[in-house]
Amino acid sequence: MQEYGFNATFFVVAGRVDRTYHLTRDYIKKMVGAGMEIGSHGLRHKYLTLMDYGEIERELHQSKSILESITKQPVDYFPSQADVITVRSCSYYLFAVIKVFVHVCKV
Repeated sequence: MQEYGFNATFFVVAGRVDRTYHLTRDYIKKMVGAGMEIGSHGLRHKYLTLMDYGEIERELHQSKSILESITKQPVDYFPSQADVITVRSCSYYLFAVIKVFVHVCKV
């Protein structure tokens, strides 16, 4: 991607970092160093719609904290599956994917 001048955002499940078949901390740091952005895909990749608000907030806050400690950069993006109010309270930008269009909005 770098060869062609492209960057990307990779959504990482923070609780799976350094596990078998998942990204390692070192690899995430290399990705960031290469100009890629890291977004959160939650802590455990659970269905947020099946959690209560407190559990969702813990899931999102812990994921953000872990990824920011690895990247040493703000982790601002989360692919929306959660309630907008909860995402706002966790200080994420909201990614809503609808068909082939990607809409980004600050919530």
